[in-house]
Amino acid sequence: MVKTRRRSTNRDRERRIGARIAALRLEQNLSMDRLGERCHPPASGSQINKIEKGLTQLTMDWIYRIADALDVHYLDILEPLPPQEAKLLQFYRGMSEEKATAVIQVAEAMAKGDTGDGATRPAATDEPRRARPFGGRR
Repeated sequence: MVKTRRRSTNRDRERRIGARIAALRLEQNLSMDRLGERCHPPASGSQINKIEKGLTQLTMDWIYRIADALDVHYLDILEPLPPQEAKLLQFYRGMSEEKATAVIQVAEAMAKGDTGDGATRPAATDEPRRARPFGGRR
C-alpha cells in the first residue's frame, strides 16, 4: 500500500513539473520539437511530450537541460514563485552588480525597520498588534 502511495505521489510531482515546463515553453511560443532542439544534448519532441505529460521520471540533469533551453533558473521549474516575487526576481536578475547590492541593502534596512529618516517602523517580521478582546484597555 505504501509503495502505491509513493508511486502516486511521484507521478503527481512529475505531472506538476511537466505542466510547469509546458507553461514555460508556451510562454515562449516554442514547439516541443524546438524546445528539444535547444536542449544540450538535443532531445526529441516526443521526449519533451512525455516529460510534459509526467510519463518520464525526471532527473536533475533533465531539469537543468530544460531550464537552460528555456533560459530560466531550474527552480522556476521546480518551485514557481508567486507573481510579485517572480517580478522582483526578474528585475533583480537584470540589474548590474552595483544596483543589485544597493537593492539588498535597502531590503535589509526595510526588514530591520530602518526607514532612513531617523524613525523606525516595526520590522516586516514583527507580528501585527492584536486588538484587545471586548475593547479592553491595557
